[in-house]
Amino acid sequence: MAEQTVEESSWAGLIRGHREPPETVKIRMPLRQSHTGVAGSFQIVGTDGRHWWVKPPHQGELDWALTTEFVVSRAGAMIGAPTCRSAVIEITRDFDGWEYRRGGYLREGLGHGMEEVESAKEERSNLRYRTEDDNKSRQAGIYALYDWCWGRDEQWLHSTTNDMTIYSHDHGWYLPPSGPKWDTQLLRDYVDLPHPLPQSSAGLHYPAVEAVARELEKIDKSLLAAMLRRVPGAWPVSDAELETLGWFLERRAPAVAARMRALV
Repeated sequence: MAEQTVEESSWAGLIRGHREPPETVKIRMPLRQSHTGVAGSFQIVGTDGRHWWVKPPHQGELDWALTTEFVVSRAGAMIGAPTCRSAVIEITRDFDGWEYRRGGYLREGLGHGMEEVESAKEERSNLRYRTEDDNKSRQAGIYALYDWCWGRDEQWLHSTTNDMTIYSHDHGWYLPPSGPKWDTQLLRDYVDLPHPLPQSSAGLHYPAVEAVARELEKIDKSLLAAMLRRVPGAWPVSDAELETLGWFLERRAPAVAARMRALV
């Protein structure tokens, strides 16, 4: 039986009136200011005891990337892709005015955090170390996530103390048109277009490719809507825009699953 096409109208009202407060981690102690990068990520110890790299709010158009980071990291977790653990970081009055980078000062609000990878080495563009650890399996999830969420500005972390285990991180430029602010009309224009990671897939572990394809085929409205309802209302994205994003992800998932199988 031919699979039914998901229509955008089927998402109307799934987010509007159903937003939920996000679970948050507060800052216990700042550790390191930002020295590189556009978004000013700084390092903290959270009240959960974990170390996080935090992108702060109140940066104009860059605040759109907070939603992108939140959505892509959780979408990755849904399909078993090796994304870093993600959290909404609450910046309380106690840290209002802390200089997170030269000339940049925190203000109360909600930022986005990615958990620190131990002894991380960053790679940009080149997807390396496929034969190390179980990266030939983990990288299958990276190919799937990149196509599904319209990846860009690809960045990978490798744990140098754990056999160069790979993680996908810093997803703020994902979603079309690729930049800090995604666009609902371009979500509609690009929804059925392939967006493969432009690197050789030779050596990927076939069972892992099949596993991630099956997870993509399980994606449905209930999973996506539950995740999107937790996007903080303080971030500059409307309910209607989140509904279009949910439709984009739901409709793309089966086609990405088919493209993953075609890789091998």
